[in-house]
Amino acid sequence: SDANNCGSCGKVCSAANLTGRACVGSSCTGVCQSGFLNCNNNYGLDGCETNSNGSVDHCGGCSLACSSNHVTGRACSGGNCTGTCSGAWLDCDTDLRSNGCEKNGDTDATHCGACNNACQYGYCSGGDCLFTRWGTYTPGPSSENRGPSTAQGFAIPVSSTTTLKALGIRTGNVAGSVHVRLALYADTGGIPNGLLAQTGSLTAVVNGATEGPVPEISLAPGQYWLFMVSDATVRLTTLAITANWFSAPLTFGAYPTTLPPLTGAAVAEANFYIVTTP
Repeated sequence: SDANNCGSCGKVCSAANLTGRACVGSSCTGVCQSGFLNCNNNYGLDGCETNSNGSVDHCGGCSLACSSNHVTGRACSGGNCTGTCSGAWLDCDTDLRSNGCEKNGDTDATHCGACNNACQYGYCSGGDCLFTRWGTYTPGPSSENRGPSTAQGFAIPVSSTTTLKALGIRTGNVAGSVHVRLALYADTGGIPNGLLAQTGSLTAVVNGATEGPVPEISLAPGQYWLFMVSDATVRLTTLAITANWFSAPLTFGAYPTTLPPLTGAAVAEANFYIVTTP
């Protein structure tokens, strides 16, 4: 029971950061002072040797280490892990202890440049959400009705290798509930030929962009054709220019691999576009 001769002569129990230094059953014991821990289980050697408010390996509790994953200046303050994320890395789960700065803000499409900044088209580079719209996205000054059960398409030029993400049109003051389906076809000698991608059924947006995702495919530079078919009359915004346009009778539903015989004409160009990422 002698804390200065605990278990053997001259074996002194440490008083470091310890209240109630004692020897019980030939073993040193006591109570750690607030903010200190006995993490090596040796009261005799160094008492309560660990500062739980400042130790990065025992921050707030024994063996509760702060992660060094992409963390600069790993530290423990008040029992909480602190530090600065390195470069573009982000601590989006606010848990510097378990995994440090776990998200790469340069490339993570869910946390692009900042936590929870999700990229609409799933591509992040250098902390920016990158995508390109090919065709005409900005709504034209006019609009006109287009009838149902007719596939109607405009050419979409693409000037670089890219990855297809979505198909869209700009719809005007649509009356009632109108549904459209969009499809992208390859080009052979200026003629649509060969289905590449199609959306499901989309509800036409009043005075906005009616757009739908498609499975990713790679597009080479060249000309493509974007077609629309609707289940009722739909109003499209149009530009103050004319463009080549193809149409063919087509029941509203899934597009065929090859379109029926097409009729061509020069009409006011409607806002048809596709969305791609690098």
